Amino acid sequence: MNKKKKDKKNNLFRFFRYSHRIPVYELQPYFHRKLREYIQSKHTIIAATDTTIQFVVKSFLYIPYKVTVHCSLNETYNCDIEIEQRNFINITIFVVLFAAVFSAFSLHFFLWFSGIFIVVFYLIHHLFFSGLSSRIISHITVHDVLEDGMTAQQQEWMNNPHVCSACGTPISKYDSHCSECGLFITKQNFPRHSVTDSRFDVKYNYKEE
Repeated sequence: MNKKKKDKKNNLFRFFRYSHRIPVYELQPYFHRKLREYIQSKHTIIAATDTTIQFVVKSFLYIPYKVTVHCSLNETYNCDIEIEQRNFINITIFVVLFAAVFSAFSLHFFLWFSGIFIVVFYLIHHLFFSGLSSRIISHITVHDVLEDGMTAQQQEWMNNPHVCSACGTPISKYDSHCSECGLFITKQNFPRHSVTDSRFDVKYNYKEE
């Protein structure tokens, strides 16, 4: 069985930035729409475009953070999730200054407390946002794939020139990109005397006399 090629780069030193590279065949049908609907059902969306979604999430301490999800589709689905750093930095500075005031001018206590707090505070937030990132991506990927890495439905789409191979949306020979997911569509070999229209689920067949 082929292993998934999802490349999730959760580097501790990237400061709440998570990158996912997902093969097209691992995506659920209408994944763009499902991504937005899932985020909207859990969080407050403050801005959205065709490729970017911004929303507010509260951490385990109910601290609000602005999250930006930017996605693009080439040969793979590239999804970058970035969390705003401002509130984390503000709270860290506040606690460190608070410790400095109440440390009775003990430099040793102040340095130990500040160092331990910053490390623990960061790691807890990293785990929280790493889980958030994983849940977002997991919601738009398929989990019951076949041995060749595709679901049975996606195999049907791959063999059907009239639908998008990524999401199953009807396409025509005039389409260069899928209207639903934006996948680049190579030139299709449609059967002779057959016409399709991506705006409607209609197919016309003509007979030769």
